[in-house]
Amino acid sequence: MAARVLANAYFFEEKYVEAFPYFGGERRGAPVRAFLRFDDKPIRMKTPILSADCAIILDASLLDFVDVSSELKAESLLIINTPLLPNAIKLPLKYKTATCNATEISLRLIDRDIPNSAMLGAFAYATGLKMDSIIKGFHEVFPSKSSAEKNIAMAKIAANETNLGFCEVESKTEGKRLTPEFSPTLNTGGTYKADGSSLHNVTSSWTPFKAVIDEEQCNLCLLCYANCPEGCILRLEKGLALDEKYCKGCGICEAVCPRHAIKMQRKKG
Repeated sequence: MAARVLANAYFFEEKYVEAFPYFGGERRGAPVRAFLRFDDKPIRMKTPILSADCAIILDASLLDFVDVSSELKAESLLIINTPLLPNAIKLPLKYKTATCNATEISLRLIDRDIPNSAMLGAFAYATGLKMDSIIKGFHEVFPSKSSAEKNIAMAKIAANETNLGFCEVESKTEGKRLTPEFSPTLNTGGTYKADGSSLHNVTSSWTPFKAVIDEEQCNLCLLCYANCPEGCILRLEKGLALDEKYCKGCGICEAVCPRHAIKMQRKKG
């Protein structure tokens, strides 16, 4: 949706535009990409962008699992949804970086974690794209005036709350991998830890929220334990614990808890 709005914005800037999404596993929360090209002349290339001038990262946790630098130029611009300042971001190379707490803006205005519209405001601020063109793009994509105005409001706030600077170079000499090293060992219980195994698919990166258990309120009714679709609620000898590596932040545990002992909270960073 953000790519569509941005494509329309550049169209109103009298540019030739091409935009399309790329989906992997079609499940809610799974990482997806969208590509956008614009030019002063007709665009004949119809392929994914392998060396981008700019990357908009809607979820900063992706930086821990996706090697973003492999698809960027040395002089590329990064725009990241995070409350951190640019110099607190560590990447293999030093990029010009813009940061904006787009999730917080979205929660503040519409009480939902849909940061893409706010990130377009951050993009406009960082690149100099006219906000009037972004506004026209929203009206083109959202036929409902009220829906368009809500998204425009998020973009305007984000443009005023975006920080521009440079990220820091991380000290590690090796880059990030999408999956851990291949291990052909067959473990007790028949779990084969090969590349792509669900054990290595750390799904906590799919959400900016996590479940927090209030031990004083919990009476161990185990409704959360029974209803968690991913088995992330762990039953201990004297209470419950959360496996944060695989919690997707679905909120089912919070919904079924009769004592309101579980709350979904925003992750830090």
